[in-house]
Amino acid sequence: MKVIKNKGIKMLLIMPLLLSSTCAIDEDPTHYHYTIENQSSIPVELKVYYMGKDGAKSDVRYIPLALNEKITKNYKDYPSYSGYNFAEFFRTNEGVPNVVEVIYENKKKTVFVQLKFNGIVENNCTNVFGEIVDCEERNLLDTFKYRNTVEHYTITKEDYEAATDCNGDCY
Repeated sequence: MKVIKNKGIKMLLIMPLLLSSTCAIDEDPTHYHYTIENQSSIPVELKVYYMGKDGAKSDVRYIPLALNEKITKNYKDYPSYSGYNFAEFFRTNEGVPNVVEVIYENKKKTVFVQLKFNGIVENNCTNVFGEIVDCEERNLLDTFKYRNTVEHYTITKEDYEAATDCNGDCY
């Protein structure tokens, strides 16, 4: 009789744990579909990296994107739901980048720096380095704007025209 009581008590203790863990698994994941497309009129290369406050760059990667080419990623977010954005789109085992440079044939480039959460000051935004930037500028790493389940970011001819000239030294 004593053995049966101990097994019954153990089952009573273990059962809530089993039930609570299966409930989380039964919830539907959120599906994300993110695309970056090059419609700039020339091939581009995405230079993606993490930069520390000291200016040191780590996990630098180059992703070529031919004219009219798209790169797409699908992501399933399970409970406890952390969300998804273009910074997560570029995630590696090293972590999440905070800078993406769009380099146009080593002639021009645009630098996107991740914005800081709650970083809005007097109708301007603050990036992760504390710099005040225009909230209205297109920014691939704007996690406030690009956080829906479906996002399509197009690099346009206008982006190329507005890019900074780097005189053949964009890297």
